[in-house]
Amino acid sequence: MRERAYWRELLDALIEVRAERERMAQAIGVVDVTLSRWASGESSPKLRNALLLLRAVPDKYRDAFLTSMKENLPSLALHEQGPDEQVNHESGGHDDKWHIPFQLVHRILTTHATSFPYLASWAIVQQTLQHALLQWRASGCGLKITIFLCMPPKDNGMICSLREDISLGTAPWPEGMQKYARFMGAESLVGHTVVTTRFHQVPDLRVPPTFLPYSQQDEHEISAATSPIMRYGSVAGCVRFSSTQLGAFVGQEPSALLQAYTNLIALAYPDAHFYEVQRIQLQVMPPPHVQQPYLATFRTLVTALMRESVSTPFPVSREQAEKIAWQQIERLLLAHTMHDDLPKDSEAELARLIEQQRLLSQAGGGLLPEHADQAAFVAPMQRVLDVACGPGGWALELAQTYPHLQVMGFDIDANMIDYATSQVAAGRIENASFRVMNALDPLDYPDNFFDLVNARYLGVVGCSAWPRVVQELFRITRPGGFIRLTETEDASVTTSPAFERMMVIFLQALKRGDFMFSPTGRSSCLSPMLPYFLRNAGCINIDKYASIVDWSAGTSVHTATSQDLMIAFRLLQPFMVGVGATTEEELAQLYQDIDLELLADDFCAFWTFYTVWGQKPR
Repeated sequence: MRERAYWRELLDALIEVRAERERMAQAIGVVDVTLSRWASGESSPKLRNALLLLRAVPDKYRDAFLTSMKENLPSLALHEQGPDEQVNHESGGHDDKWHIPFQLVHRILTTHATSFPYLASWAIVQQTLQHALLQWRASGCGLKITIFLCMPPKDNGMICSLREDISLGTAPWPEGMQKYARFMGAESLVGHTVVTTRFHQVPDLRVPPTFLPYSQQDEHEISAATSPIMRYGSVAGCVRFSSTQLGAFVGQEPSALLQAYTNLIALAYPDAHFYEVQRIQLQVMPPPHVQQPYLATFRTLVTALMRESVSTPFPVSREQAEKIAWQQIERLLLAHTMHDDLPKDSEAELARLIEQQRLLSQAGGGLLPEHADQAAFVAPMQRVLDVACGPGGWALELAQTYPHLQVMGFDIDANMIDYATSQVAAGRIENASFRVMNALDPLDYPDNFFDLVNARYLGVVGCSAWPRVVQELFRITRPGGFIRLTETEDASVTTSPAFERMMVIFLQALKRGDFMFSPTGRSSCLSPMLPYFLRNAGCINIDKYASIVDWSAGTSVHTATSQDLMIAFRLLQPFMVGVGATTEEELAQLYQDIDLELLADDFCAFWTFYTVWGQKPR
């Protein structure tokens, strides 16, 4: 029996490792079985594939591999030129590195035609990215390829952002497929590429941008190119190519090659992922350091959503839960960037209040849950005021539900009012208006002006200010009109030891900050004081109503309420530490413990709200 040539034995050893076998097969553009047949001696490569095989062999084996092939396959006329140069020579002098081999295109089309959709999608992306990296390896520079996909549209059907999906790179970037989650919008090069549906390249990202929006993604990236993922004129996202080399993508041939790879990647996605260009209305997304705390909650959100849906008639799949979780995170991130100059704490509070108002309206029974017939209650009214309205959610919903009302709102935070005003313009809500004002100051409204004055969650005004604030609300309420006050006694009662410890700290901080009426500090004792304030101001027909939000594990509002309260505690952290109720170290540990305990199947929690209202005598 004739002894195998050295190159065949070496090839046999190399392809025993699955990852190496797949890498080499993709680099040459053949199937795995072909490599096995070459290694066994059953067949031999033709000249072009022999040259590609030489190029795919690890550098340390290449010289010995070439020597053995020349001896074993003299008819191929392999010579001392490097494999890259000889491939170009055999192509008639044409630089083959700027072209995708037919074998790869054939494999991609076969996968697209014969595989199950999910498997085909993953295989097409993996094969295309790996081949692109191998094709570019000869340049000697690092390359990273990242795919960004359009976020599924919001309620208005518009695409507001892109989300980083998959990345593959060579040194100095991590090798191997990476899954990321960064959001991009109108501020980014990928966003600009999707909006314009055109290929773009930046030779030097270190130079300040002029007309193209761009920035370095990390310290390794020197140049970049972006290519839109298109089908029938619609767009699914963008591919970003990053290089450690200056001007790596300059010229017609590199740009044509990158667009060709992008067109192959487009085959990985179904038609539902592609959107008409007129539906792309990208917003500005916050920088990565602002996104990170929200992105870190993704897995927790997915798990909670799936658990909560089990008890419903329509349990969600992991794919559906992930889509909902990403949309929730996107909604919060978009709220961050309503204004570029928002301080970080104000951004977080704006996002929290938007989500809180939606949550409480959903779980609490509507706008005025204390009235069995809400429409009949507001029917004779003309003007309504929302005090300390935040981002305006309650007032806007009231104005849209009852168009005959003139609804006004004010808040001390100009950023909140800017947001509320922008929603008025966006929704063309003609019967709502907002302004900046402080509830602790005399209010700039005439006497006897409003039919209903609504004030919720004013606990931060301080104990001594409450009588004066309610008296001012009484002044601007017309005879026969109503003052409506809503507060929560505590942030919640739960079965979580860590959460309960957080509540003790919070109540201690309120006590030390003069925000508590309780003589012992066991609770804030604000809600039982509300009828007293209304009565002393002059109101009659005082009544009360309690509503409970059950946000236990498995309920529909568990995830959203968990997020709302945890964001609130983090925003209150400087206050709680500043008055000496706790330390940064204790809070850091509590956050971790609460995150785990809130995920327990037997976690139970009630959040109680008290509404008290009174009427001004006629």
